[in-house]
Amino acid sequence: GSNVVNALVDTEDVRFWTRTGIDDTGITRAAVKNLLGGHEGASTITMQLVQNLRQTVASYDNDDEAYQRAQASTLAGKLQEIKYSLEYGKKHSK
Repeated sequence: GSNVVNALVDTEDVRFWTRTGIDDTGITRAAVKNLLGGHEGASTITMQLVQNLRQTVASYDNDDEAYQRAQASTLAGKLQEIKYSLEYGKKHSK
């Protein structure tokens, strides 16, 4: 890949090339920290793509409710992102 792509991946998602869609370790770490009152994200590049696609589709459809759901950091929303990210990772190569 290009230097720009490598720099982005190194900054955003260091395990991008070695796993499919989600980062189990990152999600577990973030969940524990968040349960203990902190705040930490664990979205992978693929999960960010899924969230952006959900927002884009909702915006295109003029569906304000779906857009708000796509933006929200709820457990249900994150679980949906995980599901779609795993599906995307299985269907598309890097």
